[in-house]
Amino acid sequence: MQSVTEKAIADMNGVYTIQMRAVQIADIWKSANSSCFEYLSLYPLPASDASTCLDKVSAALSEADVQNFISYSSLQNEAYRNDAALNALALSEDYINSLKILENATQWIIDTQTVAEKPLSAVLPQHYEICLILIDRYYSFYEEEIKFIDHELKDCLIKAQDMASLKTQAIEKLNALLESIDETLYSQENIEKIKEIIKTSQSSLLSSASGEEIDSIILSASQQISEITKENDPPSTEDPDEYLPDQENPDENQPDQETPENSSGDMIEKDYKTAVIAVSIASFVIALSSIISLISVIFLKHKNSIIIVNIKKLKHLI
Repeated sequence: MQSVTEKAIADMNGVYTIQMRAVQIADIWKSANSSCFEYLSLYPLPASDASTCLDKVSAALSEADVQNFISYSSLQNEAYRNDAALNALALSEDYINSLKILENATQWIIDTQTVAEKPLSAVLPQHYEICLILIDRYYSFYEEEIKFIDHELKDCLIKAQDMASLKTQAIEKLNALLESIDETLYSQENIEKIKEIIKTSQSSLLSSASGEEIDSIILSASQQISEITKENDPPSTEDPDEYLPDQENPDENQPDQETPENSSGDMIEKDYKTAVIAVSIASFVIALSSIISLISVIFLKHKNSIIIVNIKKLKHLI
């Protein structure tokens, strides 16, 4: 009787329980993805391993579901298989959560590489928004995710964002410089030269690698434009009458002469010279008249003196 009981107990011990079946299923899943779990202890995760790591993590997580776990079970009863799979999923929950954290961090590393690993000379204005989104994502992570990320990668991302911002501002300055040009003062040929200077400067600053280099490009563009010859002077806003001598007794009844609104500086200068010549001639005539009058007076005085002398001589003879 005892031997029969012992045999029955031994047979019962050889039968897997549902929990034992669940552990077996969980172990099968972990064993199938063992290379993926190695990354859970590797931090910070090297950027060079990020792509391979993400592929393995994504594959492991896609297999961590009830239907896949059921396929790992050898139980014939469907209800038992479902129970074992659900228990296996519960047993694997900590590993699954750890893989999700690693997946988030790895995806961020891969997304960041497209910008953070660029040399600053290759960073463009449109990268600013990309950097802004990635930095916001970084600061939304928990410590468990951040530990997988190399802090130097974040620093490179911030530098790239700053450079993208500088280049955006520089392009706006060059556009403002072009818009400030009064095209009426330049020939069409020189206008095209100015536009070419702006275009070349924008292309140069996009490949620049520092703020100092960008400032130098803008300054150079401004200097080149300032050296381009203006073909036309702006219309004069000066009063032409201020160049004429003051008149002591102007004729109040004389109607004002209309000055053409679009008279040029050359016409003003010509009028001024004419007025000066006229005044000079008038002064010469007045001076000449004064000299003639003075000579006449002297002549008359001399003539009277001769007459008086002759009269005295005549009286003496008488």
